Amino acid sequence: CITHWAYGDRALGLDKIPQYYTRRLGRVFLTAWLAMAFSAAVDVAKDQSLGSAMHLGLCVLFLEPWRDPEDWCPDGQSWTIAALLPSWLLYPWSRNLITWAARGGGQVCSSRDGGRQGI
Repeated sequence: CITHWAYGDRALGLDKIPQYYTRRLGRVFLTAWLAMAFSAAVDVAKDQSLGSAMHLGLCVLFLEPWRDPEDWCPDGQSWTIAALLPSWLLYPWSRNLITWAARGGGQVCSSRDGGRQGI
């Protein structure tokens, strides 16, 4: 719902979807990758193992938290991005359904005060 509150008023035609992905994911990925690199550098400086190349590759792709949640990536909080990534990827394709449900009186999002409301 936060994504819909941020992007719901904007037209998201097929020509705008690449721009949405670039803006939404680009900032988040860049920041997370920088944090992972910094955390990995700290781990190396402390003589701690970074894990296998596969583990690190899956961390960079934000897939490791889905495969093995107990095996933390450098910058362990990247699991949050892994959890939000499916909804960010699906939002442009589900936006019309969310808008349609809200216009029909459907209760599709929780309001900030804990009540239920349409969008």
